[in-house]
Parts: sequence; structure tokens; C-alpha cells
Amino acid sequence: MNKIAGMVLFSFLLASSAAAAEEHIVSQGDTLFKLSRQYGMTVEQLKQMNHLSSDMLLLGQKLTVNTKDSAPPALIGPLPVETAPLLRNALINGDSVNVREEGNLQAKVVTSLKRGASVQVIERGEQWTKVRVGMTQIGYIFTPLLTFAVETTSRSSDMSTSRLQQVISPLIGIPYRTGGTSLDGFDCSGFTMYVMQQMGIKLPRVSEEQFTYGTSVQAGDWKPGDLLFFDSYGAGKITHVGIYLGNNKIAHSAVKAVEISDVTWYLNNYPFYGAQRVIAE
Repeated sequence: MNKIAGMVLFSFLLASSAAAAEEHIVSQGDTLFKLSRQYGMTVEQLKQMNHLSSDMLLLGQKLTVNTKDSAPPALIGPLPVETAPLLRNALINGDSVNVREEGNLQAKVVTSLKRGASVQVIERGEQWTKVRVGMTQIGYIFTPLLTFAVETTSRSSDMSTSRLQQVISPLIGIPYRTGGTSLDGFDCSGFTMYVMQQMGIKLPRVSEEQFTYGTSVQAGDWKPGDLLFFDSYGAGKITHVGIYLGNNKIAHSAVKAVEISDVTWYLNNYPFYGAQRVIAE
């Protein structure tokens, strides 16, 4: 009897699993992050389900995915809900740095990172630091190979959307200029640096370094003035930054000029590295 009941239960589980899965054909603009949001999965679940060893997708590739009603949509952001939202960031300061499963040189290498890559610090140690790489990958890096975030000076601020608009509105339409940091033209990080200077905040020059300032803010907790970081070039690192305005809008120096855009489009089309609050509450 127990054997028969076990067979019935196993058959039921197989049927449930089949009912909860469907096939997705990769099309132009699809990324693992975009599909994870669409089907209520994590990137790691998608990779495991389809035996993927990298984040690269090919046009026409068939992927097994959960149906939309099999799980709630995942939050947009670098951390799951149950994780503390305020993690510090650090930059890799070696040419090729290994991330290991455990904090010792004998542990398996999870991945390797290039100089300048950003990671989120979960637990800082004297010899080994526990970090989060990308959206889901967790491992350990030899602490001396990390440059840790510089904490912003605490200050009271009543910055609001209207105050940001006062600073940003006159800048709309200023042309994009590589290396630009003035009213003659801005690149993305030159724009964020300039705006924050007007707000009394001094940021470093480039987007990767700006990502090490302030504290990480998970999706749903963004406020006007938070910086949003993306990889818009597919370079495997932060290549774009903008300023969140509220109401799902982002101000940034885009391809041609400073503009205000719908942040959802960027979240759907580019890898998202996270949000940083650079103005202390």
C-alpha cells in the first residue's frame, strides 16, 4: 500500500511540475534578468533549470520557464526581500581576482573578476570577505584585494522631487559628451556628479566609483535622488548611472542628451547592478 501511495504521489509531483513549466523562445532584447521578472523566477533558478553556465542567451534558444502564475514576480533589485537592504559595496583592486566558495585558498573558485568590478559586501573579515556578485552569486574574496566603499558624510536633507527638478530641469537637452562634466556637455557620471554638487554632495568622477558611495537600497525603497546603476554596453560591469526622480522616472545623460526616461525600459533591457543612496537621511 505504501509503495502504491508513493507512486501516486510521485506521479502527482511530476504532473504538477509539468503544469508549472512552459517553453520560452529567446528573442531580441531578452536577458536572464528580464525573463526572471517576467516568469517570477530568480536568475539562478533559470540557469539551473536550463543548465546554463553563463548569462549569455542566443536568439531562438529554447528555455524552460515557470508559468506566470506559478510564483509571484521577483522584486527588481540586487537583493531579495529577506536580505538586509543596506549593504556596502567594494571594488576589485587586482587584475584577476578569484571568488571562492569558502574563505580559504583551497576552496573551489566560483568566478573570477577583473580590476574595477563591483561587489556587494555581506560580511567583511580581516582575511576573507563574504560578497555578493551580480544578482545571486555569493562567495569569498581575499580582503586585501578589495577597496571598500567610502561612507558619505551624514547630513540632514529635505531633498524632494521638486528640489531635484529645480536642479535638473535646466539641464534637460544638454548634449551628451564623452568625458563631459559641465554645461557644455555631460556623460552619464559627469551629469550625476554635477547634479549632486548642486545638492552639496561630492561624488567621484566615474560610475563604478560612484557605486561605492552611500548605501545600497533595494527595489521598492527608492527615493528621489537615489543613483541607479546599469551595464548599458554589455561589458560585464557598471557602464551607466542615472538619478531616480520618483514615479518610475530616471534623469540621465543618455545617448544624445540629458533626458528623463521610464526606468522600466532600462530594467528590462540592461543588467541592473543596484541603487545607491548618496544623501544620508
